[in-house]
Amino acid sequence: MLAVISREWSCRCVQDNADRYEELLLTRILPELDGVGGCHGAYVFRRELADEVEFVVLHLFDSLASVQAFAGEDYETAVVPTEARALLTSFDHTARHFDVRTTPRGLVTELKQ
Repeated sequence: MLAVISREWSCRCVQDNADRYEELLLTRILPELDGVGGCHGAYVFRRELADEVEFVVLHLFDSLASVQAFAGEDYETAVVPTEARALLTSFDHTARHFDVRTTPRGLVTELKQ
């Protein structure tokens, strides 16, 4: 069985901050996380709402130990840099973790390497 953990987290910001937050996320925050051992990168989803923009980030890790290497002992607590908090109107204060049961074709082989 594939042993991978997903970490899911979401946030919202006003329209005027959405592009700045996305740039920060893609160019600074995620590259730092990708350097954590056992991290296999993330999916980033963006949804335009009436007066806000919602982002959902889904990270893939080898194990809960890999998640803890990134988030610390209390691994369910969200890790939101100060610079990101300044752009957000709300965010999940905890992250949700799931055992991954299947992945898009080709990703299973990549994760097992």
